[in-house]
Amino acid sequence: MFKEPTERELSLLPIVVHVVREYTEDAKVVREAGLGTCGMISFCVGGEGSFTDSFGRTHMIRSGDIIFFTPECPHSYEPVIKPWKLISILFSGCELNSICTSLNLPASGAIFPRDDNAALAREFVYKISAAYNSLDLYKHVTASVHLYNLLTLMSRCCISALKNLDAGVAKLVPAIQYIKANYDNSDLTSEMIASHSGISHPHLCRLFSAVYSMTPHEFLLNTRLGQAKAMLTENKNIPIRLIAQNTGFSSASYFTKVFKAKTGFTPAQFRHQTVYDF
Repeated sequence: MFKEPTERELSLLPIVVHVVREYTEDAKVVREAGLGTCGMISFCVGGEGSFTDSFGRTHMIRSGDIIFFTPECPHSYEPVIKPWKLISILFSGCELNSICTSLNLPASGAIFPRDDNAALAREFVYKISAAYNSLDLYKHVTASVHLYNLLTLMSRCCISALKNLDAGVAKLVPAIQYIKANYDNSDLTSEMIASHSGISHPHLCRLFSAVYSMTPHEFLLNTRLGQAKAMLTENKNIPIRLIAQNTGFSSASYFTKVFKAKTGFTPAQFRHQTVYDF
C-alpha cells in the first residue's frame, strides 16, 4: 500500500520538490521578499516574458530559457508575448544553500541553455514533473535526483556564459577606450563607435547588452554623467553650461534634463549636496 513520506522524512532529503506546476502567466508577479525558505526554477515552454533579478537586471525569457532564484531572493516577472507558458518547480531542502553555493549558482538570474544543453534541460524538467506526479513510493527521491541533475546542468551553463562574457569584455575594450577618449564629442554615435572598433553596429549592441545589460548609447551616456559628476564635485565654480559642453551634451538644458532623470537632482542640487553633505 502506498504511503506518503512524513515531513520529517522529506526534511532529510538534501533537496526536495514541493510543487511542479505548468501554467500560463497572465499578470506581473512581484515578490519583494522572495519565496521564504524555498527556491524555484521556472522553465519557459512558450511565449516571452520579462524577468527582473535581485540586482535589478532585466532579462527577456523565451522558450527553453530558465528563471532561477534561491530562498529569500527578491524578484519580479511579467508576460511580454502571450500566452507566456511556464513550468515552475518549487523546492527546498536541508542542503539547498550549500548545493547552490558548491555549484556556483547565482542568487537569482536568467539561464539560457543552448544546443544539447537546451534539450537536456527540457528533459530534466519533464522528468521532475513526471516523477513528482507519479504514484511511486520513491517519487520524492527520484524527483530530487532529477532536480540535482538540472541544477548541475544550470551550473555548467553559467560557467559557459561567464566564458562568453569574458570574451565579450575583451571584444569591447577598443569600443570602451574610444568612448572614454571621445565622450566630450556631442556628435559621437554608437555607429561611429562600432566603426572605430571594427565590428558591426548590431554586433556591438549585442555585446553591450550581454556584458553590461545596456546599449552602447546608454554606456556613453553613463560615461558622460560620471564625468559630469566629477566636475560638479571637484570645482563648484565651473559653470554648468561649460560642464555640459565638456561632457558631450548638446546643450545645458538637455544636460539638466538627463541628469535629473538619472539622479533625481538637477546638476546644481547635486553640486550643493556633494559639496556640503560631509
